[in-house]
Amino acid sequence: MSELNRAPAKRVTNRDHIVVAALRLFNERGYAAVTTNHIAEEIGISPGNLYYHFANKEAIAETIFEAMSDRIRAVSALPTDATDPALFAAYYTSAMETHWLYRFIFGDTEHLIRQSPEIARGYRSVMRWVTGRLVELFERLAHEDHLVGEPTHATLEMVAQNTTILITSWWRYLNTMEDPSQARAVRVRQGARHAFALVEPFVEPQYAADVQRVIAQATQ
Repeated sequence: MSELNRAPAKRVTNRDHIVVAALRLFNERGYAAVTTNHIAEEIGISPGNLYYHFANKEAIAETIFEAMSDRIRAVSALPTDATDPALFAAYYTSAMETHWLYRFIFGDTEHLIRQSPEIARGYRSVMRWVTGRLVELFERLAHEDHLVGEPTHATLEMVAQNTTILITSWWRYLNTMEDPSQARAVRVRQGARHAFALVEPFVEPQYAADVQRVIAQATQ
């Protein structure tokens, strides 16, 4: 379990403050625009104190990435009941909530994976894992007769891959189409509707309508 996802400790350390402040600044300004001096200044400690806990900015980013990976694996666990549209919808809304909380990672992915072999390995691993869970989820829907047209396994794999691409690219899309300074959580969360739309043509109409209704309620 990584640092950002642990149960609250009795004593919050400077290391904890560094990680939380760094995440906030990375999200607000972008990873490349933030230095360790910015982070230290944000929480009122000396750069030397920061370096006592982290060797460099990359080490902080790796800690944050670990927390994101833990969260993704937790919220991407398969629903216990694929017949429940609310649980299916939660798969998408939870993914976009994670996207918002760790948006700098999705905005600066290429830079981060070039800079950190650890993040590169972890990112590829978790994205393959997420895509695999989506395939399993779609196949479970087929088993429960919620899919129509009998899509092949290869088709479902492609839809799962496209879903992962859309979700991980959503923040960059918003930043190119809108003023980044005006970004709001609700716009990121609305990506859940677009992600579900990729599989919707294969989903039984009433079930699809129920899922879209739940997603719409969660992204208002």
